[in-house]
Amino acid sequence: MQFQGLLLLGGIASLLLSSCGGDHVRPRVTLAELSAYSSIPVTIEGTPRTAYLTDDSCHYSEWAYGVMKPDASVNLTTAYQTSDSIIVVTPYGIIPLDVFSLKLYLGAFFSRTFNEENASIAPLPIQRLVEEKGSTIAVREYLLQPERTYFARVRIDTVNLAATRPVISTDEVIEYEKNPQLIKHVLEISDKPFTSQKPPREATPAYADEPAKGHHHGLQPFRVNERAE
Repeated sequence: MQFQGLLLLGGIASLLLSSCGGDHVRPRVTLAELSAYSSIPVTIEGTPRTAYLTDDSCHYSEWAYGVMKPDASVNLTTAYQTSDSIIVVTPYGIIPLDVFSLKLYLGAFFSRTFNEENASIAPLPIQRLVEEKGSTIAVREYLLQPERTYFARVRIDTVNLAATRPVISTDEVIEYEKNPQLIKHVLEISDKPFTSQKPPREATPAYADEPAKGHHHGLQPFRVNERAE
């Protein structure tokens, strides 16, 4: 009976661990804590998704389009961006983040041009764009994929609350008056290591319109012996 009781308790414990996703056994970390380091190797977890243009597995996707100019340049407009939060897995712990707490510097996972000759194999929205514009349309898709290593660092922005303050409650007005500036941490992620203040790639179209601002405290490189146990 005692042995059966232990088995029962073990089964209940396993069920609880499964229902909680096991995340509580992994340490959590904050952006403020990560800001001491630069070019941190990370992987991405979250809601499984299928990329729109390629059907590849991912946890984040965005795709953009633009009319190809005579000099082969293109100004991309974001057509779609996922809105799900992701879980960033770092050597120091995990951190859930929404898309507003990120800035991505990624190479295009998929890049192709479509015109009247090959528009029939393009997704329907691209077919309509080719028909509407009568020009060559460049299409690019950017992904954060599972089981792939990316690199991250924290950018620290200072937001002037007095200039952007919405209509809020009295208590919030008092808090704003005490702290007229808000420190916001943003996690920059790239598929290439950060080796200088300048990002290794251009920002993806969904983040390209953000002005260059903020600073980095990450003077310490990631060190293997500092991995969280």
